[in-house]
Amino acid sequence: MSEKLEPYKSRLTPGTYIMTKEMLNDDKREGFRALNTQYLFYMKSLMDEFHHIVPTTEPRLDGDNVLILMRLMPHTLQETLPGNPKESEKGSIEEQATTVLNLKEDKKRSIMSQLVDIVQYFVDNNFFCLDFKPDNLLLDDKFNVYITDFGLGIEVLDSYQKEFGFIIGQTVMATDVYKAPELINERVVSSKTDVYALGITFFQMLTGFNLKTDEGCQKLQCFLRNPESQSFSSLKPNERNMLLDCLAEDPKMRIRIDDLKKKYFDDHQ
Repeated sequence: MSEKLEPYKSRLTPGTYIMTKEMLNDDKREGFRALNTQYLFYMKSLMDEFHHIVPTTEPRLDGDNVLILMRLMPHTLQETLPGNPKESEKGSIEEQATTVLNLKEDKKRSIMSQLVDIVQYFVDNNFFCLDFKPDNLLLDDKFNVYITDFGLGIEVLDSYQKEFGFIIGQTVMATDVYKAPELINERVVSSKTDVYALGITFFQMLTGFNLKTDEGCQKLQCFLRNPESQSFSSLKPNERNMLLDCLAEDPKMRIRIDDLKKKYFDDHQ
């Protein structure tokens, strides 16, 4: 499946640029399913007054293509991260980690809290995203967060499977570094699968290491083996503990999303 993005001015939201997403797929039903899932979640989010799904129109067929309109946001979360790809050729990875693109501590904290709310919303609505990563998280000019790209997501209505996990029939073609170990090794997903991806995103935001490089991924593995390493001395104790809670290899030991919110965000630590 491939996609094509281009700006388009729509009367749906006067004066706001929209991007068209054109899914080119031999199986139009799969492209339509993915885009329709995103549209239905957006429509439900309006009723729930949940404002973190990118504004989206109903998908339509156009010959061999499936088309959708989405609000065009000025940034992805990836572009705001320390050590982002735009800086990847400037010095060592430690030097890259000091290049923060004007994200002050309170703004970073606000974004992280919104990310928790997004994962919580999906879990509450029996949906696993399975492709939660900074490239799929959009920011408006006020740094409000919106999620997009639901193509890999699945709905899970069985409460036992949702909590304790189940094996899916196909390999998930998401970015490996954001995949939970049980998803990679056993194709098992649960309500904690997206918590792992959230933890990886937090790791990037808090340490500044670029996980699109081999060296950045090595730093992640170093953290998982030795979180007290001097390389991570900039982390506050509660930040280190939060990352370890999210990134536990055993999903039974990984923190639930509602507990994560209560432990690290509701008290504004």
